[in-house]
Amino acid sequence: MLVSELLEGWPIKEIIGKSAALVSHICFDSRKVDKNSMFIAVPGWKTDGHLFINSAIESGCRVIA
Repeated sequence: MLVSELLEGWPIKEIIGKSAALVSHICFDSRKVDKNSMFIAVPGWKTDGHLFINSAIESGCRVIA
């Protein structure tokens, strides 16, 4: 599915890059991403997913939400 399709109907503040990128799966765990993943960074009970954005990028993830 394309990023633009996944984000349809959501109030988006900013898109950096191409919204035509292909996403094969969505992850909340930066250790499980690959180049076709969308990493969703959310605050959690023990830690904040935003702290793992760089790790997801280093693992090849190209789509971060």
